[in-house]
Amino acid sequence: MRNKLRGLCLLLAVGFLLGCGGADAANRPAPTEPAPAVSEIDAPAPTEERVEEVVIEPVETPVPTLPPTPVPTPTPTPTPTSTPSPTPVPTPFGIVWLPDTQGLAYSYPDKLEALGAEIAARRETDRLTAVLHTGDIVDNGYKDWQWENFDLCLNAFRDDLPFYPVAGNHDLGVKLLKYDAYLKQPFLEKLPEGQVYEGGKMYYVLLEEGGIELLILAVGWDSGKTDEERAWIETVFERFPDTPCILLTHGFLKTEGMIFPNSQYLETNIVAPHRTVRLVLCGHSRDSGLLEKRYDDDGDGEAERTVTMLMLNRQGRAYAYRILTIDPLARSIDVKTYAIGRSEPLEKDELYPLSFTIDNAF
Repeated sequence: MRNKLRGLCLLLAVGFLLGCGGADAANRPAPTEPAPAVSEIDAPAPTEERVEEVVIEPVETPVPTLPPTPVPTPTPTPTPTSTPSPTPVPTPFGIVWLPDTQGLAYSYPDKLEALGAEIAARRETDRLTAVLHTGDIVDNGYKDWQWENFDLCLNAFRDDLPFYPVAGNHDLGVKLLKYDAYLKQPFLEKLPEGQVYEGGKMYYVLLEEGGIELLILAVGWDSGKTDEERAWIETVFERFPDTPCILLTHGFLKTEGMIFPNSQYLETNIVAPHRTVRLVLCGHSRDSGLLEKRYDDDGDGEAERTVTMLMLNRQGRAYAYRILTIDPLARSIDVKTYAIGRSEPLEKDELYPLSFTIDNAF
């Protein structure tokens, strides 16, 4: 009996289990077929996701305060000071004075060449600073070959010494008396710009040598007469009211020591009214001439200024020239007259000494 009950229970359990399994199967949904694949063309566009922008505020980090860095005191830069130029020591110096060379330019070019070489050789020993010429450089200013002959002299020193001439009547063609040929000469191109009147009829230069200044005023043949020319001369003296002046001209003094009547205007307009004029150099007349004339500059009835006027013109093979040695301390001018090729100065001619000293010259 007990075994029958055990078998019945077993059957009931199996039936219960089978009933439950069938119910689950009946209630389970039928399997579905997989959905067909959607192509990329038919696929809907992806929906943009909205990203909310997050703004991050900067956080200020406090900067620690540091003590100020000490600034070094700059070392002052010394102000550069220019070294003052040394005061020139008053030292004697020389000036060559050539009078009329027209006879040499016409007939003796070899003498002109020797003259130039002699000047160049004396440059160091005589401390030469310039070469002056008082006119009639050639016999006829319209003859080019005569200027070429004079170049034999000039070429020997033109690069070492300044050349300051004035025109004489022969340089203007004697009868023509025109400046056009003379003013074409290259040596006039070297005259200081701004100090020349009408290309070289007149000009001035300032010699600064030996601790002093000397004004050279050059007035060519028949110049300095018109109102315009006189006004130009006045501007020169106004610019240099206290500088000792040497007047360089051609015809001024006769052999007898008298002023030419047709040169009287030079004395009236230049020498007499200007207290700085102390020396006049000229040629034109033959041989040599000398005149010392005194002028009353302050109108007190007593002449206090002495002007020395010198003329020299020795022609041909007897040609002579001069070297003026200026002594700033003694305020004197030592005049020496030389013949070409002779080392010793000439002493005297028939009327005047040829070598002498001008005291209180400036």
